[in-house]
Amino acid sequence: MLAALRPRYWIPAIDRWSLAAPVLLVLVVTALAVLPAPPVAAVRKAPVAPPPRALAPSVIVSPRPGTVFISGAIGDLAGTAEPGGLVRLYHDTQVLGQTVATAEGRFLFHLANFPQGPHTLRVETVAGPRSVWSGEVAFTVQKPAKTTSPKKIAPKKKPVR
Repeated sequence: MLAALRPRYWIPAIDRWSLAAPVLLVLVVTALAVLPAPPVAAVRKAPVAPPPRALAPSVIVSPRPGTVFISGAIGDLAGTAEPGGLVRLYHDTQVLGQTVATAEGRFLFHLANFPQGPHTLRVETVAGPRSVWSGEVAFTVQKPAKTTSPKKIAPKKKPVR
């Protein structure tokens, strides 16, 4: 009589113990979703400093290469460099002077007492451990040309008659 009450496709293997695996799986997934994750040790990374930016180029603006100065009437050396950088003026390998570039990056040197002949100047800008050189500027100092005053021409006298 019990055999008649069973469904035709009844599988006798389904009972309490066979449902244990799916129920256990549901409980584990639910526990993983609800419970907080274990703390993860922080990974310490050394701070990466940005690469240093390049220094502004040092440029001699005045005098122009090939300028000829008259002895005793030499002009100024002007240019641009790294703002706030220390600017050194060199005549060949000898340091003639130094100054600090303005906030706009400008510098000025007064040139004086150069002997006659060709000269080459350049500047070096130092900012921290870095430095940058300008191109060379060559100029010549000449002695003043002799000036000749124009002849005074006496007014012509009118002949007396």
